[in-house]
Amino acid sequence: MNDFMNNPFMQNMQQEEDRYLTEVHPLAKLWALRILVELGGAKEFINDNCFSHQWIAKHLGFSEALLGEQFNSQRAHQELAQLHQMAEIEQVQNPAQFSAELSYNLKLLQRLLGLNEVECLILGFVVLVHSEQLLDDIADHLGTLTAAKSMKALAIILAVPYEDVRQALAVQGCLHRSGLIHLQREYSSYLRSKLDLVSAQLVDKLLVKANDVMDLFVGTINKSAVAELTLEDYPHLQSQLDLLLAYLQQVKQQAQVGVNIFIYGSSGTGKTQLCKVLAEALQVQLFEIACEDEDGDAITATGRLCAYRAAQSVFDGRAALLLFDEVEDVFNDTEKGAGMKSTAQSRKAWVNRILEQNRTPTIWVSNSDQIDPAFLRRFDLILEVTIPPKQQRMKMIEQYCGDQLSEQHQQALANAAHLSPALLRRAYRVAKTAKRANQSLQVQNTMLQLVSNTLVAQGHHRIKLYDSAGLPKFYDLDYINTKANMMQIAAGIKQHGFGRLCLYGASGTGKTAFARWLADHIGQPLLIKRGSDLQSPYIGEMEQNLAKAFAEAEEQKAVLLLDEVDSLLQDRRNAVRSWEIAQVNEFLVQMESFNGIVITTTNRFDDLDQAALRRFDFKIHFDYLTYAQRLQLFKQVCQQLNIKINEQQISAKLKQLNRLCAGDFVVIIRQARFHPFQHVDEILQHLNDEMAVKYQVSQTIGFAASA
Repeated sequence: MNDFMNNPFMQNMQQEEDRYLTEVHPLAKLWALRILVELGGAKEFINDNCFSHQWIAKHLGFSEALLGEQFNSQRAHQELAQLHQMAEIEQVQNPAQFSAELSYNLKLLQRLLGLNEVECLILGFVVLVHSEQLLDDIADHLGTLTAAKSMKALAIILAVPYEDVRQALAVQGCLHRSGLIHLQREYSSYLRSKLDLVSAQLVDKLLVKANDVMDLFVGTINKSAVAELTLEDYPHLQSQLDLLLAYLQQVKQQAQVGVNIFIYGSSGTGKTQLCKVLAEALQVQLFEIACEDEDGDAITATGRLCAYRAAQSVFDGRAALLLFDEVEDVFNDTEKGAGMKSTAQSRKAWVNRILEQNRTPTIWVSNSDQIDPAFLRRFDLILEVTIPPKQQRMKMIEQYCGDQLSEQHQQALANAAHLSPALLRRAYRVAKTAKRANQSLQVQNTMLQLVSNTLVAQGHHRIKLYDSAGLPKFYDLDYINTKANMMQIAAGIKQHGFGRLCLYGASGTGKTAFARWLADHIGQPLLIKRGSDLQSPYIGEMEQNLAKAFAEAEEQKAVLLLDEVDSLLQDRRNAVRSWEIAQVNEFLVQMESFNGIVITTTNRFDDLDQAALRRFDFKIHFDYLTYAQRLQLFKQVCQQLNIKINEQQISAKLKQLNRLCAGDFVVIIRQARFHPFQHVDEILQHLNDEMAVKYQVSQTIGFAASA
């Protein structure tokens, strides 16, 4: 007996029986008999020697004799005809209905979407063919069907006119426009596959009585959570957000149709949070088109578009805002394979109608702006969400985790040009969680490690706690000795977003530091390219490198600093090789077409090409510090090092150091990390040594005794 039950064939039979242990829905049974008799499915179901599905035959009501060893195909066809006739008579006398739960939910959808009786019946059929295994298996006996044959089959199965079915499943029909059901028209398939539902979970939801119609769409159209940020967290986008909010406010009042906003930017910049902030500012509820279902499985691009159509029907006439996140899943997906058109491109007319006729304003969010221009031009507003500028990053750090970080750690994190709000929050959360298990861990050091690891993985530089190239703590424009009003120039550049500066003077006078300060001041990243970075031993490659530098700055919207530009802009009158002239010409071409801010620095101003110099808006000489500037800087350095000074005692010595610049004082601060200074004369001596080494001068007067 055990051997008999262990037989694979018997095991398969048992598994098949288990599938049908539950009672078959009367409508499923009726429709299955119509498929077998009226649509010819019996040819596949009744074989010469047995039924194709023994347990289906049992649940349809075939006699025990046919189910046993006395099977006869002719008799099977006769019994099938009798079963079908009896089912039709029963349907006339006592019509089978959907379950109370399904009927209730269909009524909800009918009132919400304006479905007619045939559309409700088709939707109910789709639910049963997805939930009743007997009906699904019997429908497979029809083989693969085209869209036209599927509609004809439905008309017979449901006993309604074909024209009513055709109109119900037409592109203009409520079922299609709502996104609930999509008739697959591209290729032949089995009946169940031809009728796509907006989500696989909708079947289960329709079979359980819903408290609210929105319960039917949970996992497909989700109510968005409360925003964690506010408009004040996006000051770098203020002017654009003012415009966007004003537009959406007017749209809300006028119930305007076809309103679509495209927001893009790098991952983690706060795009989704911004959508939540906008909804709260407009005082409307935000709903999101889900990327994955309740089981965590990804929803296909077509499924998401169907969900979006359903959402448009659900919220028609209601004050709401829709969020379609990760739109690259639709516009740049490879659902049909690499090299094929995206889902949106293959359904361009359909997507265009979606973007023109939607009654609920929608924000489409992407990590990339690489979208088909044919779609991009249909968006009312396009907004790029960038990494916050340094000032905002510092504010963000102070507000979110400043109490856990030293000033130095805060500054190091703020200096990271690619630090996004999401990355900061995640690193802080992980660091705090880890510390609960290991008290020896320091949150600030852990955060630097976590953020650095992520930045390196993204192709950026690791965070430096001590950035020797960064601005000193005491940096101020007052410590630049020039005849130009640098604050006024900076204000003009910030206002117009354009400027060409040539900064020249001795090394250490603050040229590069000013470029760093300016980038911070106007809230743009700084892209530094040195002459040595661009030079190449191969003819023509230097020009290519120069072009790439300008292109990179434009792409990053960065201030371009060309440091030590002497070798790039040599006077062409003194050129002896053709490539020397070519590289200057290339520089002029690039600078002329660059719509941003470019700063060059040089120690050899007199050697630069005169024609090139005429292209600069300002040519600014950075001179050595005046005595007043040296004294003020000296006081700040001593204060930072906790060394007391007497101005009268140091005045004479400091006046002799007449070729100092701000960079020399930065060196003192760095030296103090390794060689603490005990007395003011030690600092003066080191400043004297720095000046002597750099400028080949001997300044020993007044210093020998204290050396």
